[in-house]
Amino acid sequence: MILREFSMSCSLKKIAKQLASVLLLLIVYTPSPYAQTTPETIRALADRVMYLDESNVDSFLVYSKIIGEQSQKINYQRGICDSYRLMGIYYECRAEYAKAIEWHLKNLSLSEKINDTESQLSALSDLSGQYHFLRQYDKAKFYVNEAIKLSEISPTKPRRISVFYLNLGIYYRETKQPDSALINYKKSLEIKKKIKDSTGIANVNINISTLLIDQVRYSEAQPYVNFNIAYHIQKKDLVNIWFDYFNQAQIYMGQKKYPLAKTFLDKALASAKNIKSKQKESETYQLFVRFYQSQGDYYHAFTMSQAFQKIHAEMINLETNKSVAELQEKYESTKREQQNKLLAAELETQKWYKQTVAIVAVAVTLLALLAGLAWLQNRRKNKLLSHKNDELEQQKTQLENTLQRLHQMREQLILSEKMASIGQLTAGIAHEINNPISFVANSVQALKMDLEDIALLLTPEQLQAPKFIELTGEIQALMASIERGVDRTRDIVQGLRIFARNEEGDFTKVDLHQCIDSALTLLTFEIRDRCQIIKRYGAIPMIEGLSGKLNQVFLNILTNAVQAVMSVHPEAHPPTGHIEIVTIKALNIVEVHIIDNGCGMDDITKKRMFEPFFSTKPVGEGTGLGMAICYGIIQQHRGTIKVSSEKGQGTTIVLAFPV
Repeated sequence: MILREFSMSCSLKKIAKQLASVLLLLIVYTPSPYAQTTPETIRALADRVMYLDESNVDSFLVYSKIIGEQSQKINYQRGICDSYRLMGIYYECRAEYAKAIEWHLKNLSLSEKINDTESQLSALSDLSGQYHFLRQYDKAKFYVNEAIKLSEISPTKPRRISVFYLNLGIYYRETKQPDSALINYKKSLEIKKKIKDSTGIANVNINISTLLIDQVRYSEAQPYVNFNIAYHIQKKDLVNIWFDYFNQAQIYMGQKKYPLAKTFLDKALASAKNIKSKQKESETYQLFVRFYQSQGDYYHAFTMSQAFQKIHAEMINLETNKSVAELQEKYESTKREQQNKLLAAELETQKWYKQTVAIVAVAVTLLALLAGLAWLQNRRKNKLLSHKNDELEQQKTQLENTLQRLHQMREQLILSEKMASIGQLTAGIAHEINNPISFVANSVQALKMDLEDIALLLTPEQLQAPKFIELTGEIQALMASIERGVDRTRDIVQGLRIFARNEEGDFTKVDLHQCIDSALTLLTFEIRDRCQIIKRYGAIPMIEGLSGKLNQVFLNILTNAVQAVMSVHPEAHPPTGHIEIVTIKALNIVEVHIIDNGCGMDDITKKRMFEPFFSTKPVGEGTGLGMAICYGIIQQHRGTIKVSSEKGQGTTIVLAFPV
């Protein structure tokens, strides 16, 4: 329903934009007794077109051709430069960047040839921006430096020069050259101050303050932020005031002035919600997470992390809908082009028909020959129509497959983001628990030593007193109980730390037994006395792999095994359900067998168990990604996974890894 409403909205917008284009075309092409093509009229038209909405892509192509044709008629070279620039913008909007750069280079070449400074600066600026978008920073810096050199030797508006320096500063900042970035920012700021461009000053201040905050130079950044806050409040600029509140919060966090930082974080969040910016709201929640983590407040950090995940998921939905709309637009554009070709073919057929009728009227003797030729022509056209229809059906199928993959990628990205946040929070909790447990363990050892010291101070008669023996036994039992609790807590913390790893990079030596034990530790609550765990560990070597991902594999498989056992074996003493884990080495591989006497699977479930989003659990209790993720991780480790199961007879899963 949402996609249909989105598509209808897009269609209405496209119709409105097309009507606007038609009206402008009528104005351009409607003849007037007083109309005359001159450089001034071409220039005026080009200026209007440059400020059109970029979403109306076809308008740039149409006006480029109009301006180019009119300029050719009167040999107006500057107009031809403008038509080249419009073609570059057209291909930028269509994401055909190689063609866009080609047209901008044509504009630059012609403008240099005719020595037109204005067109040269436009071409250099467009090329710089295009290469910046493609992250080819060396070329982006080259063209903006050329624009600066040209503006220094020719009359150029100061505002435009300041923009060149600002862009150059941005390129240096993004390539990790903060000193060069700051130099160019300050050059831009100096020009803005000379021409008294307050809005431009505020814009440059945002870039300077952000750069200084990244370098932890908070006192230097503060004056720029102060100016911007006062200016944007005065101008009631609700959009840019968010940047100022956000930067001020970062400064106070860096200076550990947490109450003040909290105040500006609240202001930044309110500003983001007021202007309905999901991106700014998301960034504010991320800073909130850092704010609470820096103070050890993991509860509020987790709450803000959940808010961030919710906003991030909404942004992913918006991006997905936008991608779908773009794909639909490309499909409609391709379909229109095919229909135009088909229409041209039909018109050609009709034209041939009319010619045939005329020839029949003139020469009846050629009727048979002409009829035969017409029939052959129609047959060829019908084949063409059939071929084009088949192509359209193939493109439709490809678009539907692409849409399905986008939805799958969205779900996987949301799950990945959630797991990353949970892993980060788990690592923090494990660290915080480990410190007090260490204090408890050390204190128990100290109590043991104190008890021994007390025994040395007492007489043999006192040591043999029944009350003393009873108290001593009770104290030793309590200390043993505390030590068991400490060991249990350490095992849980170690399991949390191992599970929280989510490394990406080179493989390292991994102990599979440690991975299995860590997963079982995390499942202790679910297992309890409900089922029996039988370990038959063999003498196996360590394998090359990523321990964090292997932890996730064993946790997912063992979780499914526990749930399968509990579905058919109620709690009993001793438990009737069991899970057996066997590890063996065979030739150059290590095998892990996980065997349970649970509910088992039918053939359909076995065939589909590794498909993404397939789940036998009720709605809301599973994502259907667990076994798909396991399969991908095992493939990444060049391993294999085999499943044998029968309904009601339990399941056996065999994992094999190369040594």
